[in-house]
Amino acid sequence: INNINNLYTIDTDNASINFNIKYNNLNSNLKYISIYQNGLLINKFNLLYGYNNELNFKNYFIKSGIPYTFDIVLSDNNTNYLIHTINNVVNYYEHCWLIEDLNTQIMLGYSPNVSSISLNIKENIVETFNKYPLIVRTGLTNYKSLQFSAFLTYNGNESFIKELDGDEDYYVKEKVFREKIYKILTNGKPKIFKTDTEDLILCKITNITLTPKTELSR
Repeated sequence: INNINNLYTIDTDNASINFNIKYNNLNSNLKYISIYQNGLLINKFNLLYGYNNELNFKNYFIKSGIPYTFDIVLSDNNTNYLIHTINNVVNYYEHCWLIEDLNTQIMLGYSPNVSSISLNIKENIVETFNKYPLIVRTGLTNYKSLQFSAFLTYNGNESFIKELDGDEDYYVKEKVFREKIYKILTNGKPKIFKTDTEDLILCKITNITLTPKTELSR
């Protein structure tokens, strides 16, 4: 591996750990290079024989202030070969984020507010001949629901609207961002809600309301 001491950077602005791995593959048997986070595979790349392979990957699935261990592993079709371990990698990021997939993360960092959190457990109260009723759980339902609001803007999300070249009018950027964020919020796919205090939460978004900011013409 080239530049063994520069395999990654900690990006606090985007709440990610970014990997840049260069490997000159001179062994035709080696097919893949993988990155493991605390023992779990998080990404796997194909290796080209006879080429200096350069692999770039942004890891958004991290908790703020938590140390991680990353293993770089080479493999053929049958065997894994550990070639380097990176210990105690910590990102102290801020704000709230919404992760759509491996390549899409949206910052919800302006005026975020969690107004309520509810614990949902299916229970029924059965009246008896005794002094106290019987509380019966009728299923395995056990999940949390929360109400969240935030001021969404393209500021801090410039990489999310890559189709713009940067010279467009401010209002054009806001419009493109608004349309893209609406499609993501309403596509029905599971998301990861990430904050510096609540860690990573697998969630489904429902009851979406978009309110214009009249005073800002947005």
